[in-house]
Amino acid sequence: MDTSAISILTILISVQIPAILCSIFCLYHFLWTRELRHGIHNHAIICLLICSLLAIATELPIAEQFLVYGIVYPSTRSFCLFWNYWNFTLNNGNIFIMAWMSIERHLLIFHSNLYRTSRGRLLYHFVPLLSAVVYSPLCMLALAFYPCTNISMFSYKRFLCNYACFLSQKILVSYELIGNLLVPTMIIVLCSCALSIRVIRSKRKIIAQVFRWRKTQKLLVQLILISTCYSLIWIPYTIVILLSQYWRPNIVDANVTLFLNYGGYVTTLLTPFLCLNSIPNLKRNLKQPLFVMFKYKKKHSVVPIETIRTNHHLAESRRAIAH
Repeated sequence: MDTSAISILTILISVQIPAILCSIFCLYHFLWTRELRHGIHNHAIICLLICSLLAIATELPIAEQFLVYGIVYPSTRSFCLFWNYWNFTLNNGNIFIMAWMSIERHLLIFHSNLYRTSRGRLLYHFVPLLSAVVYSPLCMLALAFYPCTNISMFSYKRFLCNYACFLSQKILVSYELIGNLLVPTMIIVLCSCALSIRVIRSKRKIIAQVFRWRKTQKLLVQLILISTCYSLIWIPYTIVILLSQYWRPNIVDANVTLFLNYGGYVTTLLTPFLCLNSIPNLKRNLKQPLFVMFKYKKKHSVVPIETIRTNHHLAESRRAIAH
């Protein structure tokens, strides 16, 4: 391995394990705490966490293995197809969930009456969120397994086996880059900026209602943190690929290639930490496992026999004096 590969691998592994633990911690509180589980504003966060955890625990190790050995293993066409499918599905899934979350924050803050009825929650929450979750696996099922005109297109010494066959077709490449990356990323950026402006303009009206203002502030901070992370990675990523595909093919050098291969993992690894802000009473919840362990040990501690006998005699003496 060269120096840049060692540096990237060190960074990925050092963040990967804390990110997995953070994802499990967040999911535990979101799924096992009734109030958090039933809060519709948390459902998109839960989907992001699940998608990120799957990527960190299952797909990232494949990329790390390739980084170490410089070859895809197992070196088979079926594994290359699976890796492409799983990589694109998880990345695109995260982006589409985030795009819907950016839109839904407007509805939750300024049109919350839409969610008062079960029909409203179905139409304006569950159906769009389910569509964002399901779209990516179904879309990539068609794209990743697109039949190859050149059977030897896969290269086991290239990241993602030199990518799936559909990326050799300009129409499909354009659909992937514009429809699945650029459009949802721009939705994230525009909706986040628009929400910030709307909240600032409506601040006087909202701040009069203390509870509503706190909730609005929390939803806005959640969105700004995650959307900034996604925008900083996926907008340059999409622009570089578009330039290399249509205008300047020679723009992609060794450093740019490393960014294109491993830049997307930055959002996946940071998402669990950015979602920590969504958990109420975070400091208390972080201390809770230690408190529970201490309480358990204290409850099950062994008391010396002499102490028990002494306490028993004292109790008998008090009863005798009372009589």
